[in-house]
Amino acid sequence: MSRGDANDLTFFQELITYFRFKVRYAVSVILNPNMYMYENIRIPFGSSPVLRSRRRDFYRGLHERGEMETIRHLIRPDDIVLELGSGLGVVSTFIAQRLSDSRNLHTFEANPELLGTIKSVFEANDVKPNLHNIAVGQEDGCREFFFNVNNLSSSVHRREGAAKSELVAMISMSRLLREIRPTFVVFDVEGAEAEIFNVAIPPEVRVLCGELHPSIIGDDGVSTVIRTILASGFDFIADRSCGRMVAFARPKSPSRKG
Repeated sequence: MSRGDANDLTFFQELITYFRFKVRYAVSVILNPNMYMYENIRIPFGSSPVLRSRRRDFYRGLHERGEMETIRHLIRPDDIVLELGSGLGVVSTFIAQRLSDSRNLHTFEANPELLGTIKSVFEANDVKPNLHNIAVGQEDGCREFFFNVNNLSSSVHRREGAAKSELVAMISMSRLLREIRPTFVVFDVEGAEAEIFNVAIPPEVRVLCGELHPSIIGDDGVSTVIRTILASGFDFIADRSCGRMVAFARPKSPSRKG
């Protein structure tokens, strides 16, 4: 096969994939299912208004796609996972399905308004992670939490669109690392990463991956987080990082599968 023929074949394969996606999206919009399969995860739109309001992101294949691809290539069945920021519980479920025991996932979410949604996703997929409704920071105590109209943008940082705030319980990152002893840490904490990683990271943690938020903590804050992680003995894994999604691994930890 000539190079030109190969390019033509690739083009037509991509075109077929594109039209398949468009057809699936259109059918999903029309049928408006109460249960939807996304990355082999059951999404119970019928049990959660929050999920239903985001259904088109799922139909388009956009919900946390980059984060899940990074995790897919770095996680091991025997990992003990600490997830900071449970979100809608979809990434949590994606992680739990890849562990030999879903109870080896310890996930923390500060926003109490998301708990019902998270639990509905766990129940729909028969996974049993340890879910904790508490913020994570530098020390134990309480912290003001700002609720945004967009629940997933709620944060310990005041942002435009914050409708209200209240005090929430907070647990220190150093305590979690000491008590859970994770090997894999995932984070998406809407700017709290600037303080969470200002701690000693124990050697048993082999992978750190998550989303950075320069719009909240600035480029200087993002740079500080990256420098801190690198100074803790991690390598930056470029081929598993994209945009604000970053991945780090200990030098002896495999950075990819296959």
